[in-house]
Amino acid sequence: MNVVHYLSSFPARTETFVRPLLVGADRYRPTVWTRARGEGEEVEGLRVEVLPEEEGAARWAARLRARVGGFELREEAAVDGALSRFGAPEVIHAHFGPQGYACARAARRHGVPLVCTFYGYDLGIGAAQPWRGRYETLFGVASALLVEGPAMREALLALGAPPDRVQVQPLPVVASRYTLRPPIARAAAGGPYRALLIGRMVAKKGVDLAIRAIAAMPDLILDVIGDGDLLGEYVALAGALGVADRVRFLGARPHRETIEAMGRADLLLQPSRTAPDGDTEGGAPYTLLEAQLRGLPLVVSDHADLPWVVQPGAGRVFPEGEVDGLVAAIEAQLDDAAHYDAAAVRARVLARHDARICVAELESRYDRARGGEGAA
Repeated sequence: MNVVHYLSSFPARTETFVRPLLVGADRYRPTVWTRARGEGEEVEGLRVEVLPEEEGAARWAARLRARVGGFELREEAAVDGALSRFGAPEVIHAHFGPQGYACARAARRHGVPLVCTFYGYDLGIGAAQPWRGRYETLFGVASALLVEGPAMREALLALGAPPDRVQVQPLPVVASRYTLRPPIARAAAGGPYRALLIGRMVAKKGVDLAIRAIAAMPDLILDVIGDGDLLGEYVALAGALGVADRVRFLGARPHRETIEAMGRADLLLQPSRTAPDGDTEGGAPYTLLEAQLRGLPLVVSDHADLPWVVQPGAGRVFPEGEVDGLVAAIEAQLDDAAHYDAAAVRARVLARHDARICVAELESRYDRARGGEGAA
């Protein structure tokens, strides 16, 4: 049985959470359809089709439709053409809400069940037009609307999604890709503690909160991995607070280097919050799962599904947006470092997020979408 995974670009450097679904596929053979090749890690042996632009008059007609109705109509035409050219799979699995909308009417025309996973930003755009109307179309077609946690489920329901179709599907991890880092005792070595923050330089990530916390903690160094529009503003803030020598902006790094950086840190910070424009995490960053598999303690805000992802004993949770709360949580976690049980935390993560468990659950959802064997 064939399942098409549709993404706007593939492989994307920041979307490593999709890879385990492709590598670990069991009963459904995956193919990826995409509009553009990304710069992420390739999946050996995976069939990837880059859907071409239309040619001649059809190309100009698609551009006219896009000018009237948005770029998604061009994506819809590409998906529709691929279904005619390659044949219909048993299931289409669209990743992110806009890509689900791009697939919705084409899937309905070709009689293919549609599953769509939401990941975060796609919830933030759903409350305003034209996306409210577009999501109504998606909600009317998709057999299953998947989210990574309970807070995200409530957010999707608030956009009008049918309750019986919104299902929590935890993000998958492949345990063998992450080894436990050796315990680090900075105090015994006489050196400063090192915190790590990973994320795009956008308001919802709360990078400015972390910088302000560092300014109140002279024995702490912060490494920041990521890039984005607010980088210059954050560099200036570190300088203004006198911590430019203790906040290192490392830019966007390959996934391998990011995982290696977890082995050099004492804790991972994730001070996410709702941005002024309403943007949220929706669920929780995948790096929180990766850090727990590496044995890196967490300090996170109580934003979205972050507390749900943090396993018992894995770290501290503080009130969203509170610098004083962040400082207190960091201090408490560092004081309690000797009691951190990395192996126990890793086992709890795998009990919920192991790729073998998640893939089996997802393929059962494909069965139910098809109404086929194994459907409940």
